[in-house]
Amino acid sequence: MKLVLLLLYCVILDFVWSGSLNVLCTRCSGYASNDSQRAIVGPRCLNTDGATVVHRCCIQNSSVIGLDWSGCNISQLGSYQFSDISNSLLWLDLSDNDISHAYFNASVGSVRLLGALTKLELLLLPMGIDCDKEVWADYAALGGNMLCSDPLYCNASLLIDDLSSNASNNSACPPNSHCISDGPGLHQCVCNSGYHGYKCIQKTGLFPYAAFFSGCIASGIAIVMIDFVIRLFIRKRRLHSGIQ
Repeated sequence: MKLVLLLLYCVILDFVWSGSLNVLCTRCSGYASNDSQRAIVGPRCLNTDGATVVHRCCIQNSSVIGLDWSGCNISQLGSYQFSDISNSLLWLDLSDNDISHAYFNASVGSVRLLGALTKLELLLLPMGIDCDKEVWADYAALGGNMLCSDPLYCNASLLIDDLSSNASNNSACPPNSHCISDGPGLHQCVCNSGYHGYKCIQKTGLFPYAAFFSGCIASGIAIVMIDFVIRLFIRKRRLHSGIQ
């Protein structure tokens, strides 16, 4: 029975990781490194409950949480390459690749790559590429490469209520809203419960029927009274003219 279940598991795993995800995990030969002095994916995958190393990926609950592309002869990247794992990837190893500092910062950086990886916690870069200090709180050398950690999702010191403030990084969320992460160094402002619309200034709720109909009735009574007074004035004036 155990053998049957094992075979079934292997068949399901092979089916799940076919297609685009399989391409990610087999971008280059070999498996995720377990060397804790140089790698970030393999060691963490082994210490994560329910996680398994499959080629260059760390998989947990059918989701890729780690990707080891170290030494894969990569020189260019694009966020489209991570579209299938953008909401699950925690660790990305790009070490020992021929990615230039200028290319990474100008063409990839937060906008194209990191902005697509909303859950990313660790990024290992080739030595010579610095961690963006506006994106990562901590950075240190690891095995001749650069490890970026502790991403700045919603820096509380940058969230202000006064939108007239001269905040150069546009990190301010308007009143009645809160910040949620949208990738390292990026965020979204989401309306609090009970508010919606532009800058979250509109209150959410049922249509105020009582106030609406009360206003309509009061306006109707006022119009009737004004009409009555005008008619009464005209009638008295005519009567007065007839007497004369």
